Amino acid sequence: MDEAMLENIGQFAEMAIGMIGLEFNPSPADTERIVSSKYDEDLQDKTRLFVFDDDGLDSSEGFLNACQSAGGDGPKVSGLEGSHLGPVYINLNLDDLDLPEEARGIAGEMSGGFQGASFGDESIMQGAVNEICNWVLGKAPTRPARRTSDRGTSAGQRRLAGGVIDAEIE
Repeated sequence: MDEAMLENIGQFAEMAIGMIGLEFNPSPADTERIVSSKYDEDLQDKTRLFVFDDDGLDSSEGFLNACQSAGGDGPKVSGLEGSHLGPVYINLNLDDLDLPEEARGIAGEMSGGFQGASFGDESIMQGAVNEICNWVLGKAPTRPARRTSDRGTSAGQRRLAGGVIDAEIE
C-alpha cells in the first residue's frame, strides 16, 4: 500500500465520520477558541509548526489565525516536503533480525528470496528529522511553508481525495 493510497483512505474515513455526525473532541472550533484565549505570545515563541507541502489534512493556517487572535504573530513555521505521512519511513530487512548465522539461510529460503521491504521516503523523513533538530538547536526554519493558496485552494478549504476541494462555509 503506497502513501497516496493511505492518505486517500484517511481522507475517506474523515468524510465518512463527518457524514455520520461524529466529531473529534475538542472540535476544531473549540480548539481554535481555546488557542485564541490561552495560547499567549510567550507560548507561541516556544512553538514551531512543521507543515508538509502536500498535506491534505493540514490545519496550520487556522491555528496561526487563532494564535494571532490571542496576540502575537504566531509560532515560526517550517515548510517540509511530503504529505501527512511524510515522516513515516519503515525499512525492514532480514539482515536486521537478530538471527543465528545458521538460521539466516533458512529464513532466506522461507521468505522465497525476499530480503526486505520499505515504506515511505527516507529522504523526506530525514528532512523532517533535520528540521526538528534545527528547531531544538534554536535555528530558524530552513524555509517557510507553502500556503494553502499556493496549493490550489484558498483559506477555509481543503483538498479531498481525487483533488476535490471542500469549501468550509460558516
